[in-house]
Amino acid sequence: IPTSYSSWLPSCSLVLQESDVIGSDEPVKANVGEDVILPCHLEPPFNVSTLTVEWRRNKTYVHVYRSMKHDPNQQNSHFINRTYLFCDEIGKGNISLLLRNVSKEDEGLYICYVPKLHSQVRKGNITLKVASPTNRLVGEVVRDKGMSLILLLKLRLTNLSNTMTTFNNLIPTVHTSRRSRCGKLMIECCFGSLWLKKNKET
Repeated sequence: IPTSYSSWLPSCSLVLQESDVIGSDEPVKANVGEDVILPCHLEPPFNVSTLTVEWRRNKTYVHVYRSMKHDPNQQNSHFINRTYLFCDEIGKGNISLLLRNVSKEDEGLYICYVPKLHSQVRKGNITLKVASPTNRLVGEVVRDKGMSLILLLKLRLTNLSNTMTTFNNLIPTVHTSRRSRCGKLMIECCFGSLWLKKNKET
């Protein structure tokens, strides 16, 4: 007769699978002025709502989630009121970051970090690439002299300073002129290498 159960019961151990922080192998692309989501999640899904989640770009704090809420104390001023986590998704392991009104300065390598996660992989990398939109011509017909169209043209430069240059009384070459179904005169013309389309009520 065995003196203890340990002499004949099989030994067993409980192994808990660790969750790793997963970023993105492919760069995330956005245009200046757009909102963008930087993807990051835990695999397998794990509730990190009670843990600290840090988003950084280089050594700059982009967003810090602590004590089950956003902690603005360490956030860099460049990102104030522009970053958000999806609170309803954190319990499911989704710690993606919403970045609003992207600028060229936002471009770079982002790191999503869960410092107290019991895992060998507590960081995920995401690269953001920001493209500047092409310059656009905005035109308005202000006077019509026979076959000539006098236009007020504005060259809108979407860049960091949001500057606008105005060209007055320029005469572009008219390529097509037709009336649309809705009764508007569709005028298509070019100025240099930039194209302009204008709708004029008739």
